[in-house]
Amino acid sequence: MTDLLIVGALDRLRGLVAASDAAYPEQIAQQLRVLQRMGLSKQDLVVHLERLRAQNDATHADEQVEDNALLALDVVEGLTRYGLSWDAAEKAATWVPLALDREHFEAGSSHALTTNDLLPPRSEVSADNLRGSLVSKYWEEIERRTYKPTIADFFRAPKPGLTTRPAALLAPPDQFVYEGLAEAVADQLEAALPEHVVWPRGRDAGGTHTDFVNAPTLWDSEYVLRTDMARFYESIDHAYLSVLVAQQLNIRGSLPIALEAFLDAVMRTHTGLPQGLKGSDVFASAYLMDVDRELERRNWPFARYSDDMLIGAASFEEARARLRELEAILRERSLTLAGDKTRIMKRSAYLSGLTAENAQESLRDRVRNEVILWFKENPEESMGAVKLPEPVKWDVMYRESIPWEEVLDDVSDQLLPPWIHAYESIFDSEAARLLRGGHPFAEDALSLSELRSCLVFMTAGAQVAGILPESLESAQVMLDWQPSLVREVSALLSAISGRSPEIVRDFLAARLGREADSDLESAWLMSPVVSQSRLAALLKPVLIEMLGDRNKPLSAAAAFQALEHVGAATLGRDVPEHLSAALRAELLLSLDWTSRERQSHPEIEA
Repeated sequence: MTDLLIVGALDRLRGLVAASDAAYPEQIAQQLRVLQRMGLSKQDLVVHLERLRAQNDATHADEQVEDNALLALDVVEGLTRYGLSWDAAEKAATWVPLALDREHFEAGSSHALTTNDLLPPRSEVSADNLRGSLVSKYWEEIERRTYKPTIADFFRAPKPGLTTRPAALLAPPDQFVYEGLAEAVADQLEAALPEHVVWPRGRDAGGTHTDFVNAPTLWDSEYVLRTDMARFYESIDHAYLSVLVAQQLNIRGSLPIALEAFLDAVMRTHTGLPQGLKGSDVFASAYLMDVDRELERRNWPFARYSDDMLIGAASFEEARARLRELEAILRERSLTLAGDKTRIMKRSAYLSGLTAENAQESLRDRVRNEVILWFKENPEESMGAVKLPEPVKWDVMYRESIPWEEVLDDVSDQLLPPWIHAYESIFDSEAARLLRGGHPFAEDALSLSELRSCLVFMTAGAQVAGILPESLESAQVMLDWQPSLVREVSALLSAISGRSPEIVRDFLAARLGREADSDLESAWLMSPVVSQSRLAALLKPVLIEMLGDRNKPLSAAAAFQALEHVGAATLGRDVPEHLSAALRAELLLSLDWTSRERQSHPEIEA
């Protein structure tokens, strides 16, 4: 936090206290809370306010200023309903009932029952069957003032490379409250954001990522600056967010205070949003509102998609200058840019696709060459796979006067098997290169997006045509080097398990339980086991062992779901005691309640 930012916050407090009109307690409290989060102690705040009183006594002796200063001192001491408090959960319990109304609470409930984007999926239909009863139950807790937020569970989700980010799992009542607060903010957000903000603009509002990357096509700029923010969601300051919600969106009263206290309580710190939740997109965009408006005020060509930004400039020098100015603007908000993702390029180069699109074209070329090679090496099988006019077939196969390259595009819709085998071959080659000691980010390495494309096509081949990979050894290798591919590998395993569960059993039996894999990675790999009863039965001994793993609670919860589906575990008796309240509740929401008696269950009440 810069000294300049603290000075600015003190000036705003001085303005509130020195006003000729009576100060609003909530405005005084918000500004004092900002200073508190900036690291000023109680004594610092008292000294500053007493100095303001002394200055007033020595000059104007304004009684209103004296009253405002005394009010501020009471807030610092915690003597008013707006008083500063260090117990965030207690404060949230007081303010959430004042901030939320039933309309926003119910509107946010559909998002509250959506699985965290970073966590393995569960049955949304099953959870939605309980929606009405859960809304009534949790709203009653709020009305009766018995609701109190709890600390979220955090699981390390893999990012590109070998780094991770925290995925949050909130207890169900907290998810409902969080999404209800987000609903109230989303109502005002879209109209408040400049049009250059592509997404998110509110609930289910905004353009696509394609709209974002195409924004420079409408600019006259010679250069394009592309960047995003490092650890953005983890860096969001709760106090500053509450001030922005109040000042930029004109949402006054109890909601900003409730939001800050709630986030402090569930995050167990004064910074960070729960990653993977729908409401976090709304609050993250709100946090950058004043940055958006500042760039608009400067008349910069720009576009924003979440924390990704594109900025136009007339020259390379101007682009560098704007980069420095942007860094300064963000630094005052405790945000920094990701250096490895910041690039300045000529607009012509940007528009010609000298980014990820080239990599995809390179992969398609390699796949096409693999298919051509397959046709040449398997002529009889090739002729059986495609339908060519007889003269063309003779020219291609026997006279060799027409190369396969010339006819490939005309018959590509008939070539699913060779195309799938080509993607598999390229994927296997990359795994073999890594096993030989190759670096995952070497110049000749497949990019992460290319690896994902290979896995997507291999999954489609297994689902649509029953084309199964010859081996899953390459998937094992790739997960070691690129853990963020875990959900694509999980999808491939699901597609294979429906046709050959034994292959997936062998893969998982060798993989699950490895200490090197994070809890979240293991849980993703268990998704096919949860959804495929036959596979769960084959892995029953492994699942029973995982059920008791205290170091991997998310995987233990997945093991319980799989065992419950095959009748090897039951509610109330076999749910591991070491699971948190949030995970136990998540277990219950994942079960198929359409086939159960629609009555209250003691585990749900707990």
